[in-house]
Amino acid sequence: GSNSARRHIQTAAIVYADDELTDFLTQCVKAAFPEKYAALSSSAHAGRWVGTPVDSAPDHGGIFLGCATLWKLQTFLHVDGKDFLCVILSSGKYTGGEALFPDLWVKLKYSPGHVIAFQSDALYHATAKWKALPMAKADIVTPGKVTWVYFSSANVVKQLQDKGNNWFLQTAGG
Repeated sequence: GSNSARRHIQTAAIVYADDELTDFLTQCVKAAFPEKYAALSSSAHAGRWVGTPVDSAPDHGGIFLGCATLWKLQTFLHVDGKDFLCVILSSGKYTGGEALFPDLWVKLKYSPGHVIAFQSDALYHATAKWKALPMAKADIVTPGKVTWVYFSSANVVKQLQDKGNNWFLQTAGG
């Protein structure tokens, strides 16, 4: 229809709204997990469902095909199913909320701005109880813990990593 170009531009703006964050997380994964970075980058380039600008950086949009926002959610002990790699970023205004990895007997400080990358399908993990701090006059949202979880399914990475750039866009998935 007559609005399809506008809708496409709006969709791309939403999909790539977290570019600065995904660029940072991409560089973290590239430095810490170079083998996983290569597979994630390749699969992300193949699996994108929204085009990127011609002049964009090589990993524009990041290397993960999935992102979940945990808005003020208390997570309990669990292990994820078949994730290739998981990167979590904490934000918000709260106390407590440490990252717990009982298999390793580890409790990590997990304050706003902290990033943790791990094999979420191999390690049980949870977040310790947290409490929202009092709301201040300058706050634009109510305080609490917000976590962004970036991931790609191991099955999807395996299926896409050798498909080539823009495979999904060019073939509609096959």
